[in-house]
Amino acid sequence: MAQPHTLQDKFDEYQTNLVDLVDWLLDLAARSGEIRCTPIPPDHVRFEIRGEETCDVFFPQAKGRLRSMCARIAVLCQESGHEFMPYGGEGTIRQIWRARWSNTMGKQDFTLLAESAIDPGSEAP
Repeated sequence: MAQPHTLQDKFDEYQTNLVDLVDWLLDLAARSGEIRCTPIPPDHVRFEIRGEETCDVFFPQAKGRLRSMCARIAVLCQESGHEFMPYGGEGTIRQIWRARWSNTMGKQDFTLLAESAIDPGSEAP
């Protein structure tokens, strides 16, 4: 599925276009089932992708950019009918993904889970 160089290549390609990067990550979540992203200060992010090895990606100014990505996820959830929660929350995006994110000065992370990957008896993400 996603190989480390592919993630790094995409992060390099989308350095200044975080909207498209989040869209690409949603597509990746649809293919893999689940993605978790956490910062590794000062300039990396860690991805845990279902069925793959953990991958650390160089991402200059990681904390600020990760906060922007979380804000984008919050906007996508709002566009899908949820309350706007810029500092963290849970919601669905386009009835295709479930999202959970934290977006405070002290904690930044997100999880994207494809609805098709959710076990009907479990809570997700």
